[in-house]
Amino acid sequence: MEGLVAAFLEHYWTYLHSIKGSLALILLAVLIVVLRRRRKAESSAIPTREDIPGCFRAGLRKSRLDDEHVSRQLDRRDSKHDGTPFVKAIFTYPVKSCRGVELPATEISSTGLAYDRLFSFAQLVRQNDAVTAESRQVDADATPQWRFITQREYPKLALLETQLWLPDPHSHQQTSDANTSNEWVENGGGLVIKFPDERNTNGQAGYVTIKLPLEPTAQHAKAKQYTLENMTIWLDSPWCINMTNEIDVESLAKLGSFLGIEHTLALFRSNPRDLRSIQRSLPADHQDETFQVGFADAFQVHLLNMHSVQALSDEVPPEHKVDIGRFRANIIVAGVSAYEEDRWKRVVFGQTVDIETNAIVPASHHVACRTARCVLANVDQQTGVQDRKEPFKTLKRTRQVDEGAKPHPCFGLSMMPLFQRGVVRVGDRIEIIETGEHIYEKMFS
Repeated sequence: MEGLVAAFLEHYWTYLHSIKGSLALILLAVLIVVLRRRRKAESSAIPTREDIPGCFRAGLRKSRLDDEHVSRQLDRRDSKHDGTPFVKAIFTYPVKSCRGVELPATEISSTGLAYDRLFSFAQLVRQNDAVTAESRQVDADATPQWRFITQREYPKLALLETQLWLPDPHSHQQTSDANTSNEWVENGGGLVIKFPDERNTNGQAGYVTIKLPLEPTAQHAKAKQYTLENMTIWLDSPWCINMTNEIDVESLAKLGSFLGIEHTLALFRSNPRDLRSIQRSLPADHQDETFQVGFADAFQVHLLNMHSVQALSDEVPPEHKVDIGRFRANIIVAGVSAYEEDRWKRVVFGQTVDIETNAIVPASHHVACRTARCVLANVDQQTGVQDRKEPFKTLKRTRQVDEGAKPHPCFGLSMMPLFQRGVVRVGDRIEIIETGEHIYEKMFS
């Protein structure tokens, strides 16, 4: 097992010396410049107190969506977006089903946004254990296996805050801090996870904090005794990296208690050498290509129209609140009417590098399907409480618009990047290349 982990991490070295790796480094450098300039130019940037030495915290303090409940007009405050859809906000979700990080810009690859659903919590259950909110009975004769968890069963995952700390090439550390700084930088920066400490014995409100590396080196993985294990996510059971040894026993116990998990809990990282293959809704002009995804449910990128959320909010009973956060999308668009996105089939936004010419060109995305929705949208992302009916009940009444998806309602779009590496920024214009009807292909036949 130790050899498998070492082989996986050795893959990074080979990758960085390939053409794709060189392209990734170029775009990463561009992205760092964008993030740092935006951080200096906007008062909305998160303060740079370095909880992770040698790194800066990526993200925005003031959300681009702070007006989502105010304006019912198409967002044309920026004249260059007059009547044209544009990227209103960007979110990446480092840990599946936990809180996301809002960014001014991000790297995007053929497998999705950088750091999106890179990690997932899982619990050790029996093979035939359904592990639903209603029934958690264990078949004692079945084989134990790791299975991913989401807000569908454990809604308090919504209360787990995540922070991305990325290496800062301009950081000037004190000599006494140099070793710690170098360790975090060498391991690609850090992920911070925070959640309320309900077992605090001093009677004061507090938080449990977990820190772990984003891109661990082979030496670090060996020292922490990572293991490669199968983790089941829907129909797949890829080999994933068990990084639970990064979490101390007390913090892990508190997390399990906070979430209400009765089984053994673990934290996994997606393995770039064993991603899940996408077999449905492929682009007709890219049938010979391989499309893969990590821990996202089905497709690499989820897009949502802010004005469609506003239209849905007008349909739900007035005592219920509907906000964009419930749908956990990556790309939030504005500038177009509600549900206009339903017929998009090929869109262009962001930039990539043409491998043959080295020219910077627009980045193309295949719209695989409308996104079929489930009861996860009923979870209030601020309280971690799941409503028994809304807004899923209203979605089923108003958004059964795809014959292939029925009886599930559809809301938003699932997309597949048609390039290897690129960058997308808030404010990028979205060009609609192709429109047409969608017929959803179900994951479960």
